[in-house]
Amino acid sequence: MAAAPLYLTPPDAATEQAKQTTSSPPTPHKLRLHARLTRHRHLRWAVPTAVLVVAGGGLTAVLSPNSSAPHDGAPAFALVVVQNKVAIGPSTLTEDSTPAYLSTKTVSRCRIRHCMLADTTMTSGAKLVATCWTRGETLTNADITSAGINHNPDAVSSDRWYLAKWKDGRTGYICEVYIAPPYRGGMGLNRCR
Repeated sequence: MAAAPLYLTPPDAATEQAKQTTSSPPTPHKLRLHARLTRHRHLRWAVPTAVLVVAGGGLTAVLSPNSSAPHDGAPAFALVVVQNKVAIGPSTLTEDSTPAYLSTKTVSRCRIRHCMLADTTMTSGAKLVATCWTRGETLTNADITSAGINHNPDAVSSDRWYLAKWKDGRTGYICEVYIAPPYRGGMGLNRCR
C-alpha cells in the first residue's frame, strides 16, 4: 500500500482551511467586523508614527546648536524675504549693485573682513528661514552722501541681525536692513543664545 503524498501548506492557508471545514458559514455581522478590521489595519501605526515624527522634530529644534529653543510661545523659525536695496535721495529705493550674503559675524563688510559665508550671495526676493535674532553692528541701507536722504521713508538703520539657514543647511547672519519691511522687528523669534 503506497503512502498518500504529503502536501505542505502555509500556516495561514492551513488555518483558513481548518476554519472553513470546522466552523459554520460566517454571519453578516462577522463579515462586517472582519471588513472593518481589515480596512483600518493600516491605521494602527498612523497615530504612533505621527507622534514620533512630531516629537522627533521638536527634539531636533531643541538640540540644534545654532538656534534657541522656542519658549514663551515664540516660533522656532520664520520665513524672511531679502530686500537688497539702497535708499537714495528723498524718495528712491533701488536694487543694490552688490548682492547681499550671509556672514559668520554680525559686522559690516564681511566680504573684505573674511567673515562672508561662501556662496550665499542673493538679490531681492530671496527667501530665508530665520531661527533667531541678535544684536550686532548697526548698518544702514541709506546712501548718506545723497541729498535729501533724511526725508527718504525707505531709509533704515538697525543693529538687529537674523540667524538664517542657507539652502545647504549652513547658517549665517544677515542684518535686517537687507530684509523686506514686513519681515523686520524680530518676527516674534527668540533672541539667539
